[in-house]
Amino acid sequence: MTTETVEAEHVRPVLVKTERVVGEAVREITVETQVGLDVPARQIVNIEARVVNLQAEVAEGAVVITGTLHKQIFFVELDPEARVRHHAEPVPFATSVTVPGAEPGMNVQVFPRVVDVEFELVNATRVRQAVVIQFFVKVHETAQLTVVTTDDPRKPLFKIERVLGEDVVPVVEVSPIELPLPAIKVRAVEVRVMDVEHQVVPGAVIVTGTLRKKVFFVGVDDIERAFEVEVPFTATAEIAEAEPGVQVQVQVTVGQVFVQLVGPTPTTQAIQRAALQVFVKVGRSEQFRLIEDTRGPLIKTERVIAEATRQVLVEHLKVFDMPARKVRNIDARVTVDRTEILPRKIVVQGVLDKQIFFVGSDDVVHHQREEVPFSTFVELPVRIEPRPGVEAQVTARVEFVDFRLLRPEEIPVPVPPLPCDRDPYVDPCVDDLFAGLMQKVILELFVKVGEVVQVRVRTVVRDP
Repeated sequence: MTTETVEAEHVRPVLVKTERVVGEAVREITVETQVGLDVPARQIVNIEARVVNLQAEVAEGAVVITGTLHKQIFFVELDPEARVRHHAEPVPFATSVTVPGAEPGMNVQVFPRVVDVEFELVNATRVRQAVVIQFFVKVHETAQLTVVTTDDPRKPLFKIERVLGEDVVPVVEVSPIELPLPAIKVRAVEVRVMDVEHQVVPGAVIVTGTLRKKVFFVGVDDIERAFEVEVPFTATAEIAEAEPGVQVQVQVTVGQVFVQLVGPTPTTQAIQRAALQVFVKVGRSEQFRLIEDTRGPLIKTERVIAEATRQVLVEHLKVFDMPARKVRNIDARVTVDRTEILPRKIVVQGVLDKQIFFVGSDDVVHHQREEVPFSTFVELPVRIEPRPGVEAQVTARVEFVDFRLLRPEEIPVPVPPLPCDRDPYVDPCVDDLFAGLMQKVILELFVKVGEVVQVRVRTVVRDP
């Protein structure tokens, strides 16, 4: 191991959590089968094949792959009508791919591709097939690296998770247990950690969970029984950089656990002790300009291709369910349903969800909900060729909400007349009721176009 010295002022090290590529490999297999057809065939028109139910498991130095080759055989029947028939055939398969450095527990990605399908009609009811499948296998592991970043705008921009802080909290949980029957001894205890949740507050992460313990004890009749008990636990990790919105990783490790009978035996009273270790890591997705290094570790991360922001005005007329005196408030939220990447722009479609609270003619606050679909596009600063792997992420927020109350005559659709319980010749109606409102909502759309890539980066500590 050698240390990389960082001297330039515009260069700084940053601790990140990323996926480090351990190894890649390509393997081809041929799946040969003979299948009997339901009816005699004159000729085979086509065979379509695809891989389904794919599963992969990382072993020592290899990846074991299993799945099913699903084939659809289209053939012309021997009958004079010469109808085209269909026959489906699922074929299970298994293979292994050598990947040096792979170890159990690592992450794996497998990309299958049907390369070739050959077939031969052996006789009227039997077909021989040979399907060539190619597997591209990538093994990677989650790792922490201190990468070297720069402010040089000529360097590529990457989106990566920065490690803000971490903490290990020991927890010793002690509590009494009431056994269902008198016991003369406790033989064993099994523990499972369940329902782990966390809450982030400024400067800390509060972790809660449950220990489910199965206590095996021997009664006065020398018969062993099992008794389950659930015990809650809480741990607080002090991390100065913690704040709502950060990404949190929690890992709970169970250490020593035992249950001890209390007092002379036989007895139903026991006390249990459990030692836990709660590991908490806090991070946040940020963008950095990384320095590439052909001798550095290979990581899989997202390269930022382009970014752009646009404001969109959404106007909509809404008629009240009943006459209104005034609008109390309007809560608006926006969700993005679909994006499409074009060479110079991103098409964005979504829904503006509004909750309107207004005071009706009965002086009671009423609620109306409306969903307004919208469609727009965001111009990109560079030209992008849409291709597999390139994705657009859109962050939308409501920036401003305004409205204007409308009289019936201002609404272009028929509305019921407003009520008037006065004699218009003695006490004319006061114009304090409204039939609808025109709303203007300004949305801000921030678009980021990225692509998952592999890159060798410079680190403060470089592997040989």
